[in-house]
Amino acid sequence: MEVKRIRCPKCGVVLDVRNSNGETIKTFRCPRCGVGLQVSFAQDTAEEPTTVYGVKKNLQCRPRLIYGGEEYQLSEGRNVIGRKALSSTATTQIETSDHYMSRQHAVVMVTALADGGMKAVLSGYQNKNEIAVDGQTLEPGDEVRLMDDSRITMGNTTVIYKQ
Repeated sequence: MEVKRIRCPKCGVVLDVRNSNGETIKTFRCPRCGVGLQVSFAQDTAEEPTTVYGVKKNLQCRPRLIYGGEEYQLSEGRNVIGRKALSSTATTQIETSDHYMSRQHAVVMVTALADGGMKAVLSGYQNKNEIAVDGQTLEPGDEVRLMDDSRITMGNTTVIYKQ
């Protein structure tokens, strides 16, 4: 069983990560600050991702939302998320029949970071119905930084954010 010692790039805590399942890349959250981390256990250096302290730098991460087996790519900048409809002007339109999800329900602002990763921040938009992230309801004006596997509920529709 391979073990790598890493330092969380956000809070600096040192962690020993065990590759108990023989994974090539292990994804988890820092127990102190909750930042999403990935550790590479690949042996082939030609395929090895760029690393800092053993933590994968997401040099070409593709932030996306997943719903109903479909992936909805997010671009850098402002992404308006909403229900797919003829009159929707959302840049990312989720294919759902849930009329509790507005046609322009939320905004995800995606920003490139200096280390090659991406930061995604979600806020409400023109929604009349509730929006929640990981079970926490957002109030008007609230902003939440999304982490890998964040669950976003808009109306009765829940999508998963992936980096």
